[in-house]
Amino acid sequence: MQFDFSGKVAIVTGGNRGIGRAISEALLSHEAEALITGTHEDAPEWIAQYPRCQYAQLNFLDPNSVARFLSTIEKRPQVDILVNNAGMYIRNPIEVTADEDWQQMLAVNLTGPMQLIRVVAPKMCAQKRGWILNTSSIAAFVARPGGAGYSVTKAGLLGLTRVAAMELAREGVLVNALCPGVTQTDMVDRVLSPEQKEQFRRESALQRLATPEEIANIALFLVSSLNTYITGQAIVADGGTIIQ
Repeated sequence: MQFDFSGKVAIVTGGNRGIGRAISEALLSHEAEALITGTHEDAPEWIAQYPRCQYAQLNFLDPNSVARFLSTIEKRPQVDILVNNAGMYIRNPIEVTADEDWQQMLAVNLTGPMQLIRVVAPKMCAQKRGWILNTSSIAAFVARPGGAGYSVTKAGLLGLTRVAAMELAREGVLVNALCPGVTQTDMVDRVLSPEQKEQFRRESALQRLATPEEIANIALFLVSSLNTYITGQAIVADGGTIIQ
């Protein structure tokens, strides 16, 4: 299977680290031009090795940051691929979940993707082609104590994916969601203890966590010209966790 993204312009939110970085580097290594975002003002050092990569600050919790970024995207003449990968996880039982935490997860995990789809969809429709991939999670299907905000927003992202797929299908735009299981990223290291990670490893049929590169390989196909007929789907990549 040969991927060729030459001449394609991709936007990857949260593309500076973890799964987002793996997707960004996969696209760049196959000749795409990529605009990646992160919440920090300065670009990560690794993008210097990719001349076709640009970096922009985007913080979905800052309305001014969102407005600046959307204005920038509106001015771009071409967008072929959008990967809504930026995410936030705040773990708390429902009875102690603060309204602020709830609203923050909605803003990053659900409202942000909607805002970006709203901006890039007209461009893709005018081009009569485009691929949108929303990074959801198996948390959209499996309940975990303390994960209400994350599960709700990731499940909501699946609804957004399906509606966008229906609305954009006649214009040649494919919209899908990728639902990884627990993946070995810095966010997982930050929010899960070693004991919790070991539990998730045991729950996987493959008895291991995914690597970001494995998830990126699936994403690469879904946003490539090889994908001509999959749309509105939630593709689960969890090493066989939720089948048990």
